[in-house]
Amino acid sequence: RRDILTRGSIGFMLLNKDEINSGTFNRTLGLDGYFPLTRHFSLSGYTAGTLSDTETFSASILSTKKNLAANIALNYNSDLWSAGLDYTDIGVRFNPELGFVRRVDYRYTSGSLSYSPRPANQRIVRQLSCQISGGYRTDHGNRMLDTELDASFSLHFQDSARLSFTAGHEQEYIGHDWVVRSGHLIPKGTYRGFGASASFQTDQSRNISGSLNLGWSHYYGGGNFQFGASSGLTPLPRTRMETSYRYNHVDLPTGEFYTHAIGFRGFYFFSTELYIKAYLQLNDDKLLYAGRENIVSNIFLRWIFRPGSDLYLVYNDSRLAGPGEDEITNRTFLMKAAFFWRR
Repeated sequence: RRDILTRGSIGFMLLNKDEINSGTFNRTLGLDGYFPLTRHFSLSGYTAGTLSDTETFSASILSTKKNLAANIALNYNSDLWSAGLDYTDIGVRFNPELGFVRRVDYRYTSGSLSYSPRPANQRIVRQLSCQISGGYRTDHGNRMLDTELDASFSLHFQDSARLSFTAGHEQEYIGHDWVVRSGHLIPKGTYRGFGASASFQTDQSRNISGSLNLGWSHYYGGGNFQFGASSGLTPLPRTRMETSYRYNHVDLPTGEFYTHAIGFRGFYFFSTELYIKAYLQLNDDKLLYAGRENIVSNIFLRWIFRPGSDLYLVYNDSRLAGPGEDEITNRTFLMKAAFFWRR
């Protein structure tokens, strides 16, 4: 990545994966840029392409759009107003095996507009925020995949707490019958409905903090009630502990089911350059995990050995526990190093 103009940048990325035994490979080439047009307007975007050994050269990123991904965004940001337009196109054969893409074969257009005044002489409220946003997604055959239109209102208090309300309408096309949980089949078709949520969050920088959120939304011909809570505690210098809880009650024409997720995250800061984080999560979703619970754990060590350069050590573990024998579904240890230099 290289800085250009006053606050802009351009970047280049090449990823290569070669499997030793099979001889298969996967390569990704990407370019991105950020260009401030004025004090408040900015233009950004990227383009990337992939190539695998299963494709001939004529089907590579040099000669077809199916292996390409691209994005362009125009944004306006000021303290009072902000707005954005965004367009993304992901080809049907775009396959970055060293990265992550949630889905392929779509075009997505979205926009947003927000108004955030600061009331004069207010001791309680620092800023109000009203926003409307929407998006429309199709595949490359121009079939509608999903749409959303949301409106939100937030109060930002002087003590950095925040109260928010959101309401919206969504529509989604399911292209095949989907067994969302054992005994609960969602038939192929188009589903639409409304949803609303409310949340409150205290100042997250304080020694004791927390948040609450409630929501209800349509769920493929039924409904989904959600509840969430989290807390943060700094009991001793250099330490931080966080807990979270999420609950879902899904009611479908075929019946209802519940899910629970409990998480714990702990930090210890040896210095401003070195810290360790441990994370543990229990997912109680017995219809998804055949009557058992999914337990996920993670240990993460980060060392900033010079400004802009980092060393990461990570251990991940995922297992199923409950009736019968425990089963390890994933165990990973990895090391990552990032080096930064300036001429």
